Amino acid sequence: MNRFVNWMVLSAGLWWAVPTVAADFVVVVNPEVAISGLTKDDLKRIYQGEKTEWPGDGAIVPFDQDAGSPLRAAFSKEVLGTTVAEVQTFWINKKMTGGLTGPKVFRSSTLVKKFVARTPGAIAYLAADEVDDTVKVVAVSGL
Repeated sequence: MNRFVNWMVLSAGLWWAVPTVAADFVVVVNPEVAISGLTKDDLKRIYQGEKTEWPGDGAIVPFDQDAGSPLRAAFSKEVLGTTVAEVQTFWINKKMTGGLTGPKVFRSSTLVKKFVARTPGAIAYLAADEVDDTVKVVAVSGL
């Protein structure tokens, strides 16, 4: 009987287990942005609303993936050092206290790429296999 109970508990645990997928992302910008790389700290500051201008190139326009995206979870953890929920709370607080709003969120990577390609100053992140010649990949030191 004990074996059966142990087997049932183990089976239930495996059935409910959620696989963890490591999402590989690359940072992309509008092709007209005149940078080839940035630091992880710069990227974090961009996505926290602290760095808002490209050197000599105008406003930085950050775009974000949907909150449920594994790519966004990986980006939030690796770059911002936090969870997606904590990022959302951060931006709610910023909006309430200072009127700042976070990066525009798109429901698909296809839309993110499309808007980066046609928005001057845009920056975002995509899965490495989604990149094409409509956007420019930038190196991020420290990642």
